[in-house]
Amino acid sequence: MVLRVRWSDVGIIGGAITVYWIPDETDFDWRDGYNHVTRALGHHLTIDRNVHLPRTSEETANWAAAAAAFVDEAAAAGHELDRYRQLVQRWRRWPLLVRRRAQARYDRAEERYLDRVGAAAAVYQPVHDLIELRLEQERGARQEKQRRAADEQQRAHRTALARFLAWRWRQELANRPLNGGSTLRQRAADGDDPPVLPPQTAAAVGDVGAWWARLRAAADNERALADAVREVFEAVTATAQALERRGTPGMTAVAGSGVVLNGWWVDFSWPALPGPAVMGTPRGVPVGHLGAGEWDCPWFLPDRVFLARSWSGDYQLAELGTQRFYDHWTREKWSTSDIEEFAAELMPTQWWYEGPGLWRTGTLLSIPFTEYADPGAYARCVHAVASHAVAAFRALVPAADATGG
Repeated sequence: MVLRVRWSDVGIIGGAITVYWIPDETDFDWRDGYNHVTRALGHHLTIDRNVHLPRTSEETANWAAAAAAFVDEAAAAGHELDRYRQLVQRWRRWPLLVRRRAQARYDRAEERYLDRVGAAAAVYQPVHDLIELRLEQERGARQEKQRRAADEQQRAHRTALARFLAWRWRQELANRPLNGGSTLRQRAADGDDPPVLPPQTAAAVGDVGAWWARLRAAADNERALADAVREVFEAVTATAQALERRGTPGMTAVAGSGVVLNGWWVDFSWPALPGPAVMGTPRGVPVGHLGAGEWDCPWFLPDRVFLARSWSGDYQLAELGTQRFYDHWTREKWSTSDIEEFAAELMPTQWWYEGPGLWRTGTLLSIPFTEYADPGAYARCVHAVASHAVAAFRALVPAADATGG
């Protein structure tokens, strides 16, 4: 630990003197060196203890001795000057002639003090200049290293971004219309065999058979998702219509944040379901340009929702949560969605690549869940979610009414 000591004895020394204090082996704490320099030079000091000074053992000994010699000489000169300063203070009530003699003696002592400190500073100056040169060289080397690291990081980022853009371009090939107007994704969803691709497209895709199989799997997942969402939507709609026909029996009024909703609570006890990672995480997606992160699927199944009837007669789903305000107060708050939104939110539909700072910089990457999920596992999952949700809503009314009978 090296201390950069900037000493400015206000009123006596016109400028400032900088000394680099290198503690010896007995100074186990930077405060030891700080206290020693402070006692020697007084308190007109600015001390920086975060100085990294590369040096050899011989340079350490020589530079430490030079700094100690300057500090000791400046301290001795200061002690001598203090004696005359005290003399002036002690004789300040004496007759004018005595005070003038004391002041003259102090002025001569001050000249000697400045001469001694100036001579000591001149002796130390070559060491000071050498240390400053070493620090400047170290600073330049550190900046050059940082510049090279930044350049390398930028090159790596450009390379990773180029890989991602190439990957995204390959992904978009499936959505581009062909001569007949349909896209390759639509043909795969229809069960067609892979057509003969243009040379550039085939080269970009690589293994056409594997690529086509993935398009078919994604289409199967999309159909399973659409069927599950439609099943929940139709069940909730049928339940609401049945409740209307029966005169809305059992309707309750629930208040949240000053808003009163009328409807019915629907409770869920979801069965054991496979996690998103079990069904298949995105594979082969180049995300090096985004930095460290991981794939996450924000999939939350509610324990309870409120089937609410609005003032216009339409039905919506609401959840009662808490809202924070004034930093530490909370209050209840409704969050609502229409039936179709609620049905879609029950299903895992999106992968997000999340990492430190990605939300703040707006560089999030999202991929449809259906693109990489195993078709069998995904279909079983969304069917189980839909079946349980349908049963929970149909339990509000007799089966005959829920089906319109």
